[in-house]
Amino acid sequence: MADDGGADKSEYISEEVLQALTEAVFGVFQVKENEPAPGNLIYQKDKVTSWSNQLIDYTIRNLNKLGKAFKYCVTCYVSQNNEAKFTTSFSMHTDDKDGACHVVREFNDIVVVITVFALLI
Repeated sequence: MADDGGADKSEYISEEVLQALTEAVFGVFQVKENEPAPGNLIYQKDKVTSWSNQLIDYTIRNLNKLGKAFKYCVTCYVSQNNEAKFTTSFSMHTDDKDGACHVVREFNDIVVVITVFALLI
């Protein structure tokens, strides 16, 4: 996930940001993309704070590796999937070059939602 050197450092590319988010989720939960989560990966209330902190830290590190001229704001939601419905949404009013995206992943009974707001410096 390194900067290719030819891209504009002030260009927001959502695919790069989504890749950073996805890598963070799979890295923290040690799950490989396109493979099922191990059966022992279950929601544990005492691990939620640690998971959240790791997800945000991993995401910020991945975003910084892009070498872009953005400041990032990252939010994280980790919950137990108990079949209750929930809705998340976000809105922002910014300049043309700013951006935002989110990723939702479910592993067994764990739901993870990470949102990134990218603001050009």
